[in-house]
Amino acid sequence: MDFYASVDNKITASDYSLGRINIGLSVNSWTLITLHGTFPTDIPPGAYYVGWIIDPENLNGDETNELNNTAVSPSQLTVTADSGRTLYVDLSAHGTGDGSSWSNAFPTLQDALAAAESGCQIRVAGGVYTPDRGIGTAPGDRRATFSLNPGVTVAGGYAGAAGPDPDVRDTKNHPTILSGDLNGDDAAVEDPRELGSDPSRKDNSLHVATLLDADGTTVLDGVRITGGYADETAEIRYGAGLYISAGAPRVQGCEFTGNWAALGGGAICTSAGNAEIIDSTLCGNASGLGPEKDLGDGSAVYVRGGGATLINCSVHGNFAWGRGGAVTVVPGGVFAAINCCFHANQAATQGGTIYSIGSLVTLVNCTVLDDSPHASVNAVLCETWVPDDRAELRVANCILWGHERQVAGVRDSFVAVAFSDIQGGWPGTGNLDADPLFVDPAGPDGRIGTKDDDLRLRRGSPCLDAGSVDALPEDVLDLDGDGDVQERLPIDLAGAARVAGDGVDLGAYEAGTSATESPSDRRG
Repeated sequence: MDFYASVDNKITASDYSLGRINIGLSVNSWTLITLHGTFPTDIPPGAYYVGWIIDPENLNGDETNELNNTAVSPSQLTVTADSGRTLYVDLSAHGTGDGSSWSNAFPTLQDALAAAESGCQIRVAGGVYTPDRGIGTAPGDRRATFSLNPGVTVAGGYAGAAGPDPDVRDTKNHPTILSGDLNGDDAAVEDPRELGSDPSRKDNSLHVATLLDADGTTVLDGVRITGGYADETAEIRYGAGLYISAGAPRVQGCEFTGNWAALGGGAICTSAGNAEIIDSTLCGNASGLGPEKDLGDGSAVYVRGGGATLINCSVHGNFAWGRGGAVTVVPGGVFAAINCCFHANQAATQGGTIYSIGSLVTLVNCTVLDDSPHASVNAVLCETWVPDDRAELRVANCILWGHERQVAGVRDSFVAVAFSDIQGGWPGTGNLDADPLFVDPAGPDGRIGTKDDDLRLRRGSPCLDAGSVDALPEDVLDLDGDGDVQERLPIDLAGAARVAGDGVDLGAYEAGTSATESPSDRRG
């Protein structure tokens, strides 16, 4: 009897050999077989079916039915790559499909994820990848998701085999799109309010990607996540684009757009753990008011437990039918945003940009603006859950403008604001109440809440050099790559020097930097 590993469920002698064993069988009998030996070294990483072939020529006795000599096991064999190896994924490759090179790249991302172990980097060429394609999945399976093993890096934006240099990385010109649109039939939706009620999305992925128990060496880098539609049971109705549970993964250079969740986190939901989201764009996502009429919260980020930190991110044009147009943090959660721009995010009830209840929220050098006709009443609302779980909001070097009220602390919440420009005023050291003089909040397209909105400061802005350098956090993530993690935050949202004049400017941008490029497009 010969054993084989096959990429499909049709076992043939041309598949990868696992070994051979002699057996003794009697008519109408069965036997338990164990295959011993050294595992073959010629089998590429991947997920395989295991089967066997009985050679009728070597049978002792007459073979009366040669049609039943081949069988396949319902179990699967996963061959993992050596730690530190690079695996390749490319829809246009036509080689062996073992992921060993660009010419022999895996045709699906799921195949690469099944083969990767801690220390592996998966390079993904530009193209559209859905989680229901690859070994172990079924077309149209809404529960299929791109799940990264701990210690694995997925990096998108490569030219791949179709380019003259497949290793050229340009996330803008070679976008790697992880899509929940399993049938490729999503209708165009310009207003995120309509995502939940759009019938063409009801067959989309529940979670496009998931990170479970992933540590700081687990990285999702340079991909666009879109088309998630999280409905069904209560636990599933969060985190349509990316669901994070436990661990401390890093998401960098990514874009989340067009994702919808019934209860919270249209783009991202964190449940325990501490996620770091860097140089990313979250735009046009929504929560709530789907078929079940839920009032969903936190359309861009929903923190259910643990924490989430956004650094150098652009969060704009998101909508929640409940609370927290961009971000909602529930009791026990911790949220921080540094060098981030929140523009034209809206909620139907409370907290047009951020709603926090029984949690800790910190904003440093952020710009929070909604100058649209439908601006929510409060930009940032902080609410205490119970007396022993007091909510805290700390704001420094920020600009909050355009809402009826910029900051609201209720039920004995602690609110501290310093060196910030707050429309309507707020008590605290160094605070202002003066028009920040943005360059062009609507951008060249004239639409508020889109990528080209320019929230840099014009010459003569009262926010120039009005901040406190002491409020800048340490560069623990080494954003400028100079190896110094103890220096003060060295760059702004556009990647320019954070302190360019006599002091630090308020908001996400230092004067003279460009705001016309999204954070996710800068990585390459």
